[in-house]
Amino acid sequence: MIHIARIEGVKHYILVDHNQQVIVHNLKDYRRIGAMICFCGLQSYALGKSRLKFLIFERKNHNDLFIFPVGNYYLGVIKHKTIGAVELTHNVLAFLNELVSNRPDKNLH
Repeated sequence: MIHIARIEGVKHYILVDHNQQVIVHNLKDYRRIGAMICFCGLQSYALGKSRLKFLIFERKNHNDLFIFPVGNYYLGVIKHKTIGAVELTHNVLAFLNELVSNRPDKNLH
């Protein structure tokens, strides 16, 4: 999962579970952001169940925040200003799809 940092357009990332436990990150204020990502992920799951592919929070400084559900986790990504939201979303979803297809058991619980 740490390879997420190599994806074009990813400035920062954080992976949290449903209990706000941070698994991996490259952020300074990771606890506060991890709690927020977990909260937003859980609330969005209540609305969209398994249909949700990602959330986007646009920010004035164009370092938008994305939240991707990944099995029992939520991946938070802050994008670089220089990449568009559609391109970043495509890059991250392609990475996650490859990650799932390369798992030996092919199940994300």
